[in-house]
Amino acid sequence: MSVNRKLFLAIMFVLLIALVIALASGVALTLMGDPPKDAVKGGAFAFMGVATLGTGIVALFRFREGGMMAPPAQPPQGAPTP
Repeated sequence: MSVNRKLFLAIMFVLLIALVIALASGVALTLMGDPPKDAVKGGAFAFMGVATLGTGIVALFRFREGGMMAPPAQPPQGAPTP
């Protein structure tokens, strides 16, 4: 899988999780008796906070081409083994 596709999927996953958290917080605010306008604002702030934090965390990772990692290096012939 290409690097761009991996990054795209990671960011879409973060945005999906942020959307679920935003909806849950909006519903929770509504159930606690806040007016709908304040519940929408609270959900929007939750979405922006989680999306910003999650995107920042994803940006810290370096995505690489290919799916397999290189095998571990073998000790040279005749070297003592632990």
